Formats: sequence, structure tokens, C-alpha cells
Amino acid sequence: MRPRVLVWQWGRRGGGPRYTLEVVRALVTDPGLELRLSLSRQSELWAQFTALGLPGFHIDTYHDRASAIIATARLPSLRRRFARYLREERIDVVYCTMTHHWNAAIAPVIGLSGARYLFTAHDATLHPGERIPGRQWLLSAEIRSADGIIALTDHVARAALRAHRTPVPVWRIPLAPFDLSGQGERRPSSGGAPARTLRRPVRLLFFGRLLAYKGVDLLLQALRILLARGVDAELAIVGEGAVPPLPAGLDPGRVRVDNRWISDDEVAGVFERADILVLPYREASQSGFAGTAQLLGVPIVATPVGGLAEQVHHLETGVVADAVSASALADALALLIADAELYARCSRESARSADPGRRWAEVGATVAGAIRQLAIS
Repeated sequence: MRPRVLVWQWGRRGGGPRYTLEVVRALVTDPGLELRLSLSRQSELWAQFTALGLPGFHIDTYHDRASAIIATARLPSLRRRFARYLREERIDVVYCTMTHHWNAAIAPVIGLSGARYLFTAHDATLHPGERIPGRQWLLSAEIRSADGIIALTDHVARAALRAHRTPVPVWRIPLAPFDLSGQGERRPSSGGAPARTLRRPVRLLFFGRLLAYKGVDLLLQALRILLARGVDAELAIVGEGAVPPLPAGLDPGRVRVDNRWISDDEVAGVFERADILVLPYREASQSGFAGTAQLLGVPIVATPVGGLAEQVHHLETGVVADAVSASALADALALLIADAELYARCSRESARSADPGRRWAEVGATVAGAIRQLAIS
């Protein structure tokens, strides 16, 4: 009998819906699974999900802070409806692709319904700037309620196991590059984009939410060091959040800031204009945009924290700095910028290894295997 699987993700925007869409696209090709979805109707990718034609249990979440408060008051009723759906549809496995702050209140009914719970841990501990009171407790509670865990890096897998009270199976399934076509179709395997050549000035890119743990201040200091050494470089900071002040002595003309939420259809253009993606994090689980850079043949320079070194292969797809400091980051950038052959090799290898069709098919096959293992356990 085919396992009945409910893919569950109630996020509205960002990496959660995008990751879920890519995984579901991979899973629908498996005739051995009977898929259903549980999504927020406010998801920015709602139209692309509905185009898949899958049945499901969908909810209205919220649009803003005020509507979130009202919607949260409906959680007891939502919990009962969710439990009834699991029982009536005889769901075997609930597969959560990314946590949501309502999940901890809902997850306990999964086991009571007779279903197994497969949870994807993008993070096992919250980062500085995300540590809202009680949020770590909720995340840990959700990890502990899972019958099996998917982690995107070994770093997160180890942390998730430490958070769980009893041993559970853990599958390490690396994040594949997000589809940037915007058309809902896979890009064909083509061996990757052609190798890039460095331009002058060298265009550095920081992309993503601007939070203290992501080390944008370190990157600004590293840029000042590079310029003092005579390296012709400039930096684009693209994303939403608090931009740290420029360090003394840094030419403001060398820094461009686009401080806003970037829609999916703009992302490819942002990366196409870059020569190097910089991940100057003080700590990290993994980067959702490392694969995006690699898909387009953009080498990466990263600090040696969390799962970043698992995503960036040193001297193959980029350079991993020796330490979490502005000087180490500047040294890593200088190494890549000064060696045209190294840069071209990293660009070629990034594009070759990032083939999205193959990578998401691998993700889907491994997730399907995890689902089957839990369904019969």
C-alpha cells in the first residue's frame, strides 16, 4: 500500500515555501507515494502549489502583525481540525519541510492520530537576533516530538540529535539550488553555466536578511582592508534589515545598499551582477543562497562556521577563511581575486556541481526513502 503523506508548511514567504515547492515537485514523480499538502493560503507561492493539483488541508494564516494575533487565538480550533483531517484521511506520515511558530502547538496531535512525524531541521538552535523569548523552547519541543529528522548539514544533524531526548533516525539531505526560472519548470542539465571571469572593480555581494550574526560589519571592515591593499573592489548589500555603519576610512562610494525584501523573480538578476558571494557569518547552520550562487557559477567566500564549510568546498567552489575575522575574510577574498585560474576553476566547479534537476531529484529520492522507512516502522 502506498504511504499517505501530508507535506506540511505554513510559512508565507522566503525559504520555507520555496524549499517546500521544490521538494514536492520532486516527490510527485514518485508513484509509490500518495501526497497531500497543508499550506498557508497566504503563501507567496500559492499559485504554483495549486497548479500541482494535489489535495490538501489548507489554512488562512495572516497578513500582518494584527491579523497574526487574531489568527493565533484560533489555534485550539485549528488543532482539532488538523487532528480530525489526519484521522479521516488515514495519514501515515506528516512531513514538515520547515518549522513555523504554530507548529509546536499542532505537532503533538500527529502521534495521537497514529501518524509518524518527519521533521526537517533547518536549524536546531536559534541565531542571535532571532532569539525571541520562548522560541528556542518551541523549536526544541518540535524536534523532540519528531519520529525522524531531516537535516541539511551534518552540523545541524548533530545539534538536532543533542536536542532530542531519545535516539531517532536522522537523514542528512543537503540543500539543492533553488529553481530561479520562475516558470515552475526544471532547468535542463547542461553541465553548468560557463566559467566567469573577474571584472574590475570586483563586485562583492552580501545577500539576505541583515542580522548581527551574519557579520556584515566584518565584511565592511574586510572591504576597507582590501581597498587599502590596492584591490579594486566594491560591495552590494542586498536584503532587509539593519545595515551596520560604515567603518571609518571606507569610501561610501564603494558600497551600495538595497535594503528591502527581494522577490523571487529579482534574485537571479542580483546574483548575475556579482563576481563573488560573501558569507561573513559569525555562526550559521547553512546558507540557502549558496546553491543559488553556485547555480550561476558565482564563487563563494565564507567564514569557517556551522555548515558553511560543507556547502563551500575550499579551493574548489570558493574559499573558506581561516577564522571569523575581518582580516581573515580579507585574506580569503584577496586569494580568490588575485588568482584568475583559481577563480575560473571555482566558477566552473560551482556551476557543474549545482545542476538543479539532478540535485532536487536526489533530494526527492532520499526524502521518499525516509518517508517509507517511517511509514513501516
